[in-house]
Amino acid sequence: MAALIIARSRCFRLLSSRRQIVRFDIARNGTCGIITESGFIISRSCSHIPTRIIISTKLTFPDLDVVGERLIGKDNSNIKRLVDESGCKWEAEVNEEHVHIEGNEYAVVKIAKDIVKEEVQTIRKAINEEMHMEKRKEDIQTKSERTDDFDKCLQVEEKVFIDHNSALCRIISLKLGEYIQKLRGLGGGVKISVKGNHVYINGTDVDAVRRTAEQIAWNIQVIREKNGDMGQFKEKVFIGQNVHIQCQIKRNLVSRAKKQHRGEHEVNIDVEGDFVNISGTDEDAVRRTADKVASHIQSIRKISLDKKLFEETVFIDQDVDVQRICQLLIGKGGANIKRLCESGVGISVDGDHVYISGTDQDAVKRVVEKVTWDIQSIRKSLYSSMLRPR
Repeated sequence: MAALIIARSRCFRLLSSRRQIVRFDIARNGTCGIITESGFIISRSCSHIPTRIIISTKLTFPDLDVVGERLIGKDNSNIKRLVDESGCKWEAEVNEEHVHIEGNEYAVVKIAKDIVKEEVQTIRKAINEEMHMEKRKEDIQTKSERTDDFDKCLQVEEKVFIDHNSALCRIISLKLGEYIQKLRGLGGGVKISVKGNHVYINGTDVDAVRRTAEQIAWNIQVIREKNGDMGQFKEKVFIGQNVHIQCQIKRNLVSRAKKQHRGEHEVNIDVEGDFVNISGTDEDAVRRTADKVASHIQSIRKISLDKKLFEETVFIDQDVDVQRICQLLIGKGGANIKRLCESGVGISVDGDHVYISGTDQDAVKRVVEKVTWDIQSIRKSLYSSMLRPR
């Protein structure tokens, strides 16, 4: 008997000296069961045994079979993310019916429960949105199929010719865009499309198709009249009547402004008499270019007036064909005048006079001598051709 008592006391001392793991399973009625890791059923108070307490609970969701996979994540990644974001140490295990949560403290388990519940709600919302998007795609597909069926039923077609000019076709297509959108908004079973240089009107109502075609044809005529036969928008910029300043403006405009604006806006810039003509198929581009050219002309005029300008005039005798002399003096495409202008002077031929101006007096003098010599040479050549026997 004494030996049995000694053995029991040693056993209790052994259990007391070893750290035990006790698991508390919290039930709905508030009771908990205690099971030691070693499997012993302890008859004495647990307060005498040092233990590490693990508190666990379980959550039940009716749609866990749907949300469970996303709740876990690939390789348990979502659970790990939730644990890291909570800042607490807890674990969760998901099966087909429940979510088991374990932790060392009751407060931690409560926090984990709230986090899991919130995550399940987020997953449910995401799934609902995905289902809504899928339904929307199906509705769009169904609508598209109905539209295709409607197109197949169209029996009446009208075709309105725009123009042979491709540039004008592009302009009219752009201008008609807003008007066509309004007609489409009115419904009436009419379909309008622009292909190449024609506008096609389709529908099941013969009268509606015919009326729409007449309206579009009238709009095309209005746009054509506004833009001209070539589909060009045009602007004119006045240079000025001072011939010497005109020379400077023309030379600078052709060499600078023309290069800048033609490539940028796809417009044409030409100098004719006292005006700069700007044309193109883009109305806004033509207007912007005209404004820039006008500003450029003002700058050139101001610079020319601020500087001291030396001016000379060479008279062409009228005893021979003045027009012929001017043509040969200017050269093909103005090549001779352009070569003389490279010295920094401005040259303008007006009637029987050649106007030469520049800020460099020596350069102006040299050009005057060259022009005078050229006129004499041309005159002699013309005289020789007139006296040569035929």
